Amino acid sequence: MRVVREESGKLFMYSTKPFKRECTWGFKDKNTIVVVLSDSLFPEVKWEDKGPRELILK
Repeated sequence: MRVVREESGKLFMYSTKPFKRECTWGFKDKNTIVVVLSDSLFPEVKWEDKGPRELILK
């Protein structure tokens, strides 16, 4: 799972690695699962990040 923040501040979790567009993130795999997360989670994840953050569940 990967966590990203869009330019608008909205936070998303993707089941596959997304790619960065102009102001949002996108995906190519039609089987990708996208979950909207609370914007208050993962404050360290920023739009300015070069790539998605991998989320490792323990």
